Amino acid sequence: MGDWVSPEINRRDFLRVTASAALGASLLGGVGAGPAAAVVEAGRPRIPGSYTDANGVRRSLAYFGIHQPLDVPGCSDPEDLESMLGRKFAINHYFRNPPEAEWGPICDRMQADKNAGRIPMLSYAAGKKPGYREDEEGQKQAALARLIEIADGDRDAYIDGQAVALAALDTPVFLRFTWEFDIRYFGPEGAAALTASWRHVWARFRRQRAANVAFVWCPTWLAFQDRTAVDFYPGDRYVDWVAADGYSRDPDYRSFASLFTAANTFALDHSKPFMVAETGVHRLSKQQNVTSGSTKQSIWLDDLRQNLDDDRFANMKALLYFHTDGNNHPQPNQWRVTIPTNGPAFRSFNSLARNPRLQAIEPAPGSSGYSGRVEPAGLSPRVR
Repeated sequence: MGDWVSPEINRRDFLRVTASAALGASLLGGVGAGPAAAVVEAGRPRIPGSYTDANGVRRSLAYFGIHQPLDVPGCSDPEDLESMLGRKFAINHYFRNPPEAEWGPICDRMQADKNAGRIPMLSYAAGKKPGYREDEEGQKQAALARLIEIADGDRDAYIDGQAVALAALDTPVFLRFTWEFDIRYFGPEGAAALTASWRHVWARFRRQRAANVAFVWCPTWLAFQDRTAVDFYPGDRYVDWVAADGYSRDPDYRSFASLFTAANTFALDHSKPFMVAETGVHRLSKQQNVTSGSTKQSIWLDDLRQNLDDDRFANMKALLYFHTDGNNHPQPNQWRVTIPTNGPAFRSFNSLARNPRLQAIEPAPGSSGYSGRVEPAGLSPRVR
């Protein structure tokens, strides 16, 4: 599988396999009610249920996650942002592109997540088969050839090693294999190769008894809009969570609902929990010093929070923000909400982070209460 490519520079070169969630759902007590036991497959990320608000209204719960890159390729460190927000994230999102030399730091960081009570999510690239031309068409062929290698079993030793390593973490893990595949593999041949390789990787993980790993199937939002997603779907048996990636960019600034409604409907149709695996809203350079009023970023984040307040997207059980800035080529890629430090975007993000719907957390193994329950994180101003 190819050389590491920083996600800020070229996120499209990663294949994401996301680990699937438990087969049963937790019905949470949340605020003001006691949690009920969930029917789950041992060790997997639980599917958040619901909580009862102060008015006695039942509302959906979801995990809140982040990717905030470190200088170590693929790694994410949420701790500074957690300190600013006064809460922990439930999911910490990594990107994994071979070679194997980059695996150690990611495993170390995932172990730290386990100790902190976060669920690691690994977006895992299939890579490209060497020996093809360096032009665009050649690299498309190289990517397709790698998927065919995987489906044919030629990469089993490598895949088995990854399964064993993730199983050894002994903590729930989300795995996104070959994410955003709809913009990298094309036509019937690409869809067939993706579904065959997906099923093969899923089978190898089961063979290695990586029962803690949940598979997250994640095209872009557009694949659901144009209905090409179904061509890449490997089947309900092989998917635990349905996810989508979608960003609100200058100049149109698509709303959260316009990005994710079709994807959420697809998940409901297949009786799967829905995850927004990557999202962000573009920050215009002229807004970087704005400290009062509203900006395009803050307005979009406030609209997202309103969707949660109204309990829309009740089947959305995880929401992850892509908190990093790229080079703005070929598209705008300035997603951080902390510029300026206490500007409108950060204040809106802080309000989003405190929304009661985003308070599901996964108890760390060995802690009290780790018995198949998803606990509400609460709204304490302290970092938990």
